[in-house]
Amino acid sequence: MANALELRQFDARTLPLSSLTFYLFIPAINAFLFGWMRAGRTAYWPRDLSLLYWLGNIFIYWLLGDLLARLLALLQGRRTMPLWLLLLLSNLAVGFIASPLVAGYFSLLQPLLPPDIHVIAPQPFQLVTWIVGTIPGASIWIGVNLLLFHGFGMPRYGYVPEARSLAVTPQAPVGAPSEADLLFMGKVRAQRRGKLLALKAEGHYLRVFTSQGEDLVLYRFSQALLDVAQMAGGQVHRSWWVAREAVQGMAGTEKLILCNAVEVPVSRSYRVVARREGLMRSAPQSP
Repeated sequence: MANALELRQFDARTLPLSSLTFYLFIPAINAFLFGWMRAGRTAYWPRDLSLLYWLGNIFIYWLLGDLLARLLALLQGRRTMPLWLLLLLSNLAVGFIASPLVAGYFSLLQPLLPPDIHVIAPQPFQLVTWIVGTIPGASIWIGVNLLLFHGFGMPRYGYVPEARSLAVTPQAPVGAPSEADLLFMGKVRAQRRGKLLALKAEGHYLRVFTSQGEDLVLYRFSQALLDVAQMAGGQVHRSWWVAREAVQGMAGTEKLILCNAVEVPVSRSYRVVARREGLMRSAPQSP
């Protein structure tokens, strides 16, 4: 079970590589394939100009799609749409916004084309043409994001895979372990043991915050998440877990203030789950 959780956290520990793959490698590979095959209006173009056109085209759509998906995710309240629907809506909106940008990019490349080349210029907006033209891009955009989300456990636009949010429960269920039952609590110095408030990963160590203070113990954060999976609380950052009752309020929109005055960051990857489960609030709620 611990190994499964660690696999789901792969993207959190290799965030720079994951971002580089999503924002650079994936769109670049798609651009190369479309350009090499001289797809669409580049059917009669020299291959080098076809590659150049598709490189700009796909990066425009890709980055705008990412921006709109982030915007839609921020506009959601406690009731959230499915991830696939958010991706679809962001892709459809990109079709309207990106069209003039792509047309402008096309006009920059057109003078470079040989005079005898048949040029298929961008056409005025037509609903049928727009729908047909959206299908390939939407399939790639939605497919890649869902693969990263379900296949590699990478949070997407505030949505956290189930295995990453398994430690979040709105209220403690019957049979939830007490602080005394937690294995890592046995490593905490006796005078620091008390009601569990929060956990923080520090390398191979675990910082345990309780009502009696804090202590640093040798314990894996991934294993600690499994230990507290049935307790009322949740993971709000790749390095933080907080108990629901410990939340006193918020500092801005990205930090929780605990009852011991500790400020805990809430990362974008966990924000939707934290908001839905009641961890992000201005005042504590009654259990």
